[in-house]
Amino acid sequence: MQVWISHTSDPLIAPDAQAVISAIAAQPLCLPSLVAAAALTLAGILGRGAATRLAKKHGRQEAAGSARRAKGNADEAPMLVEASLDLLATLVSPRQPAVALELSRGILPPTLTLVQACDDASELNSAVTLLLKILRSCPAADLLSVSVGGSSSSDGATASDGNASGNNSFLTSTLCATRHLLSPSQPDSCSGVAGPLLVQLLKTFPEHMTAEAPAAVSHCRQAMVQYDPSAAVSSRTYLGLLLGDAVAKLASGGCSPTTVTSLLEFIVRLALLDVQQLVQLLDAIRVQQPGGAVVAGLAVVMPLWLEHTPDMTGTLLTRQCAAALLQLLQLRHHPGLAGLLVQGQPLDAAAATWGGRVTRSKARQQGGLQYSQVFCPIKVLQVLGQLLVADAEASSNQTAGPNLQHLEEGEWDEGYETDEDEGIQADEHDSPTADMMLKGMAYKGVPLNIPSDELDLLDALIRSAATTPVPEDPSEANDPLLRVNFRSMLRQELGVLVSSDPGFLAAAAAQLGPCREV
Repeated sequence: MQVWISHTSDPLIAPDAQAVISAIAAQPLCLPSLVAAAALTLAGILGRGAATRLAKKHGRQEAAGSARRAKGNADEAPMLVEASLDLLATLVSPRQPAVALELSRGILPPTLTLVQACDDASELNSAVTLLLKILRSCPAADLLSVSVGGSSSSDGATASDGNASGNNSFLTSTLCATRHLLSPSQPDSCSGVAGPLLVQLLKTFPEHMTAEAPAAVSHCRQAMVQYDPSAAVSSRTYLGLLLGDAVAKLASGGCSPTTVTSLLEFIVRLALLDVQQLVQLLDAIRVQQPGGAVVAGLAVVMPLWLEHTPDMTGTLLTRQCAAALLQLLQLRHHPGLAGLLVQGQPLDAAAATWGGRVTRSKARQQGGLQYSQVFCPIKVLQVLGQLLVADAEASSNQTAGPNLQHLEEGEWDEGYETDEDEGIQADEHDSPTADMMLKGMAYKGVPLNIPSDELDLLDALIRSAATTPVPEDPSEANDPLLRVNFRSMLRQELGVLVSSDPGFLAAAAAQLGPCREV
């Protein structure tokens, strides 16, 4: 432990020291004594780090540093707090929930304070990953008994305020921390971890989400949304507050596809629990967009959901998204959905202007590709058709083997021609983060002609800790949706819809025109 603490920023010693500790932690008989030996040291590191970041947030950084040096304490070693969070995540094991719970009692207060006070995306990712591991490893009833009175919310209210009103301090503090991550003023790199935390809270405490939220949660930050007073929904529940924060974050603009997708996963799971309640809540939410227009939550969420459905990858998430969209179609006559216009098909005028082909640069010259407008339920039907086509093509490719020769020039990018004639190099990375990192490496003298046998190193560099997705929940491997035939599910449900409402399919064909999905 002392070797690890002294060399947390060393690229050779630190991983080896952590690997030794992790190897010991992997032995069930060793884990309790290892946790007992390491917990006090690691909790102390987190506590000092949380105090430093809280002082920095409130403008007291210089005073805190002077006081620390006056006591003879050295400045914090680089990456010490982040490395401690990562190490603690290896010590929290779902196979030994009692040990995980005992460890959590000492580390939850500083961890929750770090989530609210830290402005480093990589460190924040490690803190949320640790929280997720705790939520997945400890029984929910036991977590509700954990006292985290040392953590503070963004307006100075503490978790003990929640206890004073008869509410559990752990749930209160964790929800305040989650709401802080969803603030529109938070950078996108810091808000990207909020989605997985929302999903895990929903899975761990489903029965608490519909309860009335205490003042410590509802007032922990300024409300960014309003609710239609005529709507018959409660905006004061935990669920109402969190959903409102997620909609406000999505409406603020500037969210990366990763952040959008992670928040949409939370909304997908809400739809699977109770799609009617979700639609009613979204229809009642009123949020102000950057341009000043006030729109309903449905007008914010549905266009993004339908646009980013292809980004919700993974066998389980794809099936969950499809199942949620099928349930939405059952509410296609809801006024908020039936009257909502979303982006439809690309218009042919742009292609005609440029001789039938539109490159990205030419599309930018005319303000981007122009699209028709279709009603939301019809677009939902088209997206489900796209999922069905994509699954059929994927199965066909797996059977036939890789064969990319049939792709004509321009078919790689959804109707755009390649821009090789405009100077775009073939090895240019799509990820802005990757581009910036590689340019920075070149500036520092790191050669970019990395041999093919070192591609794993390149991948590790591109996937920095700040952009690496948090680990998935192992318990989802047993989800019943994974045992359902995807195409059969879609065909069966869509077949029932078409037979019961043939006019809906005719309206979709009329609005979308001839397309394979319909």
